[in-house]
Amino acid sequence: MNNNRLDPKTDTRYTIREEILTTGVMSSLSIKRTERSDSALFTCVATNAFGSDDASINMIIQEVPEIPYALKVLDKSGRTVQLSWAKPYDGNSNLDRYVIESKRSRGSWEHDVERVFVPGHTNEAQVQKLSPATTYNIRIIAENAIGVSDSSEVVTIITAEEAPSGKPQNIKIDPISQTALRVSWKPPPRSEWNGEILGYYVGYRLTSTNSSYIYETVNYVTEEGKEHSLELNNLKTYTQYSVVIQAFNKVGAGPISDEEKQYTAEGTPDQPPSDTICTTLTSQTIRVSWVSPPLESANGIIKGYKVVYAPSDLWYDDKNKDYKKTASSDTVLHGLKKYTNYTMQVLATTSGGDGVRSAPIHCQTEQDVPESPTDVKASVMSNKAILVSWRPPTHPNGVILQYNVYVKGEGSDAEPTGQKVPAYQMSLEASGLEVNKPYEFWVTASTIIGEGQPSKTTIAIPNDKVPAKIASFDDTFTATFKEDTKLPCLAVGAPTPDITWKIKGVEFTPTDRMRQLPEGVTFSSRRSHVKMPGSTRV
Repeated sequence: MNNNRLDPKTDTRYTIREEILTTGVMSSLSIKRTERSDSALFTCVATNAFGSDDASINMIIQEVPEIPYALKVLDKSGRTVQLSWAKPYDGNSNLDRYVIESKRSRGSWEHDVERVFVPGHTNEAQVQKLSPATTYNIRIIAENAIGVSDSSEVVTIITAEEAPSGKPQNIKIDPISQTALRVSWKPPPRSEWNGEILGYYVGYRLTSTNSSYIYETVNYVTEEGKEHSLELNNLKTYTQYSVVIQAFNKVGAGPISDEEKQYTAEGTPDQPPSDTICTTLTSQTIRVSWVSPPLESANGIIKGYKVVYAPSDLWYDDKNKDYKKTASSDTVLHGLKKYTNYTMQVLATTSGGDGVRSAPIHCQTEQDVPESPTDVKASVMSNKAILVSWRPPTHPNGVILQYNVYVKGEGSDAEPTGQKVPAYQMSLEASGLEVNKPYEFWVTASTIIGEGQPSKTTIAIPNDKVPAKIASFDDTFTATFKEDTKLPCLAVGAPTPDITWKIKGVEFTPTDRMRQLPEGVTFSSRRSHVKMPGSTRV
């Protein structure tokens, strides 16, 4: 063996047997449990008296390769690592290949291994498709025709960081006021961070423009699963904004998210409706029409309009104003006071509230027949005359042109006798009546539209006994400071009554400021006479 005589006595693994044949001698060498050292040149030598001869057998023991060694990292990036190693003993069989095994540090060699196969003639290779900023365990195995070696020692590496490869998720934009939006989002998937996220760039701009985004920076919130948010302020009312977000780490910024859009909350229209027109239709209806405010001034979606209206003389007291809502650009106001001047304004409304009111416009409802006079008195003047006095209607519903005084004998089937009285006159003397006969009296008022409803009926009986009676009505007068004023008091009776005045319960004494007129009234009145058939005028 390798020119050394083989002695089975010194190595029990070797056994030599010989068998005598008719043709010669057969010698065999048996080796138990071959070892690497058995790879040698074995020589069989035959010798007799006439000479010797030999034959050689080259014994090759093959086995699995030894473990590759000196595994080291030559270079690495975020997604690759360059490795080299020393070629191991090949077990007397050419190395077919190397198997590079890698796994994440938390994975198992049984279930989470990625393998790269490298030709057996090389001792350098690159492992690809790694994840950035990730800890990996790497080992190598040699393989020949006999089998595979044991695994090498494990090398641990951390790949380099890269900018995030994922976009922020679940982006929501909520309007929180007319000039502010709240943007919220969640981080990219953890596998796409490629390092530790330090924060986010939030960009926003008007959707209607192609201007560059305005960016604000938001620091990363370490609390797991917590939403990030940013409030964008000083925005335009009811304006659509576009928002994008990108995460960044110490290497750089990741991809920009898809653009999300949202409007700020609606405001109120800052311009009033234009071309506001009113048209009187009847004594209780007015049509109002207008043109919507310009779209750019609406600050929202115009949901409708409000017409604010009130009698002009009550306009400056808000509690007297009425409101009518409508979705169209015209409306009819119903139930108005007759023959009344109205002031009106129109405003547009959005979800944000009421807009600017238009300039006031004015229309007066048409005249109508008046209401009845509010009160009527019949005061006996003599046994043939009665003074009828009245108060004007509370709502004349127009310009009173005249009053109509009606006289009729109580229980009589005859038509009543009527007398027209000018509008400025509030009393009428009915004469030529029969003594001790009851008479009914009532009054109506007339406008250009026609005669109104009659007042209540009052009854009086002419007689010889005529006590003093006030024909005027209790009333309230309003006078302007330092203005001359006359207070009327009409009285009847036979004989003619004396009139005295009291002020706050104290009898009146004339002064240089106050005096009583000779006829006993502070405001002169005119009286007309009605002459009954067959009677005489007094």
